[in-house]
Amino acid sequence: MTYFKEVLTDARFEQYLVAANRDYSAAKELYAWNTRISGAFYELLSYVEVSLRNAVDKVLKEYEPPASVVVNSNKSWWFSNPAFLKDAHLKFADTAVGHLQRNDRTKKYNYSRDKIISSITFGLWEEIFSKDYENIFRQHLVYAFPDRRLTDIKMRKDVLERVSSLRLLRNRIAHHQHIFHLPLEERFDQAIEIITAIDKDFADWVESNSQVKYLLSERPAVGPQVAVVVPVKEKSLQLYNKLGVYVCQPNRFFQGVSHLGFYNNRHLLPDLAKIIKMMDNVPWAPEEIEKHRSMHTEEGDKLAEIIKEARSLGWNEFDEYQIFFLSRDSDDDSEQVGHITLDSSLSTSKSGRGSAWVRKQRYVMIDQIQEVTSLDDLDK
Repeated sequence: MTYFKEVLTDARFEQYLVAANRDYSAAKELYAWNTRISGAFYELLSYVEVSLRNAVDKVLKEYEPPASVVVNSNKSWWFSNPAFLKDAHLKFADTAVGHLQRNDRTKKYNYSRDKIISSITFGLWEEIFSKDYENIFRQHLVYAFPDRRLTDIKMRKDVLERVSSLRLLRNRIAHHQHIFHLPLEERFDQAIEIITAIDKDFADWVESNSQVKYLLSERPAVGPQVAVVVPVKEKSLQLYNKLGVYVCQPNRFFQGVSHLGFYNNRHLLPDLAKIIKMMDNVPWAPEEIEKHRSMHTEEGDKLAEIIKEARSLGWNEFDEYQIFFLSRDSDDDSEQVGHITLDSSLSTSKSGRGSAWVRKQRYVMIDQIQEVTSLDDLDK
């Protein structure tokens, strides 16, 4: 077994050992899965980058000066023209040319427009959606997303948020770093949403051919110290505090984890509840309350109480629901079953629309949560 650590180094493999609760076999499996999911995401991100690049170029190319009045064509293209970009962002084209020159054995440095723009790094496709180009977005770049009405992408910062997250993911993958701790379901949604805003049909094709969803469902168990963090409203906290349960829509997919954490008002709350049991597709009609009570069992009484309380708080949209039975700090056996209470809640410094640390659900190693002082540290 030691050959794995010796080749990869202790420092690199340690993250996987921690995630796998010091189980070498499980850590190796997680490492292999991380490599596979990284490859699948790299393929997906290539579609994002190419489609985004072409969509931006298609719009801005129309506003380049005509060839008849251009003295130096290399400086008239929008990505190399100070009339379009700030000086700090012209470096992306210069870097692309430099890269082409270093790899050009023919030493012919008169590269075509397409050759240069295809060599520009992802960084420019992030910068072009920064606040420096708000006016360009409103006047021109918004039209790079003709199908945006089908998504939540409405403003420049909506694009920037998604592109920034995907660039950071791409960088981690390019440097062969682990990504299993990131909200990969959310990153997948962001990638598909960007492509959808550009062309819905192409996005459907990309999604149907991507292996990311399949691999996410095949994520190996990573030990008992992984929590799924879910965003909740006050009524969910009220239900948890009173009955020790979390209720959500039926058939919602969760990876195999041991704990559940609550994200509310930009904070991860201190209680990391141990998942005691999960029940899916629980019938929710009012008559189910009396039906469970008539069983005269502890579980029946509990389900009747949950359905009655949850319905009174507004859980009545679906005919069935999914229930997580959770530990509480106030329970007598909370320590024995594995309930974890942090010293304090963890907050994020990010604010504004689209800045939520978690939107749907996010998986985090409890060891990592216990080592940081803010949610921002978990994104590094």
